[in-house]
Amino acid sequence: MALIGTNLQATILIDSTPAGVAKLKALTNKGLLPPPNGSCSQIRSPTASPTATSRTCSPPGDYLKLYNAAFGTRLKVGDLNGQGRIIARITRATQTRFNEHGRPADALLRKRDTLLPGLSETTLSRFEQLFSAINSTLS
Repeated sequence: MALIGTNLQATILIDSTPAGVAKLKALTNKGLLPPPNGSCSQIRSPTASPTATSRTCSPPGDYLKLYNAAFGTRLKVGDLNGQGRIIARITRATQTRFNEHGRPADALLRKRDTLLPGLSETTLSRFEQLFSAINSTLS
């Protein structure tokens, strides 16, 4: 099945980084996606960060719980170096490039019964906001 044509309605969850927004604008400019608020809705992270990603929905401690479950590590927030995006901070702490961005989410899906109860109210609330925003486009 091909998802093409002028009647396609889509909800797109994008990173709020300049690169994420630029990719979406390029697809819109090429006519491959309709402009936002037409039949295409753009949803951004419920954080105040101008460079928000799905990873910024979780405070660093919660994200590290998922990261540690995915990679069998024991990183703590105190091990992270500097400020900025969690991926960059993990890379600096481990001195290893972090390329497998999907593994923490996969760990959450596979180990949700043990990981979900340990997540903070902040994380749960942000994801609830995110899913509410997505669900509001599905009518």
